[in-house]
Amino acid sequence: MEAYDLKWNGMKINSFNYLRVLAMFMILYDHLGCLRNQEWMIKKAVDFFFSNPLFIIQDFGAFGVSLFFLISGFLFAWKGQYEHLTKKTCRRLLKIYLSLIAAFFGFWLCQAICWNFQETYWQQFTIRQWLESITLIGYLTGNGEVINGSTWFLVPLFFFYIVSAFYAAFSRRLFCKGGYVDHRRIFGGSFLYAGSDAYLCADKYDDFCVHAFGRGDTC
Repeated sequence: MEAYDLKWNGMKINSFNYLRVLAMFMILYDHLGCLRNQEWMIKKAVDFFFSNPLFIIQDFGAFGVSLFFLISGFLFAWKGQYEHLTKKTCRRLLKIYLSLIAAFFGFWLCQAICWNFQETYWQQFTIRQWLESITLIGYLTGNGEVINGSTWFLVPLFFFYIVSAFYAAFSRRLFCKGGYVDHRRIFGGSFLYAGSDAYLCADKYDDFCVHAFGRGDTC
């Protein structure tokens, strides 16, 4: 398989699946292995040969998450499907945020009912901590997430969506040149085609598409 095997009907880069699998194993290694047993022999060996010399934090877990975001950002810019993206992004952010609030409030309500009969772990948190966790404001005040630690992922996710929307809004203005958007100005080289010349092109009616010289494909 080529380094970038494109399916032109869906513009899918198959080889990125290998990177996704690698990122998944990094996260599983961190959560299911290292976090459960700091004295694990495999962890000690990986720390000695890789993590410590390369200054890799969180036992490759953060590396795996970063790799997922890197792949998503690259594919977003490469596909160039930017039509009505700002509205779609706002709806997506609102949907995720309201779902978070609803789920958190439902969990708090169940806990409040249980507190009438017995004490639970979550009874120790104050109303302010609950509100900061429900609204994610705790990440802005410096208190972090003390009730549901998994919501940290929503912070970089929201940031990714916002940056993507801004990129889509200004990409044509920044990179457009004579009716074409030269992807080499965006990605820093023509490595995607291993030597062949390719451009992202657009008109004011259609989404971005790919025009590869020598392939007979037209926009």
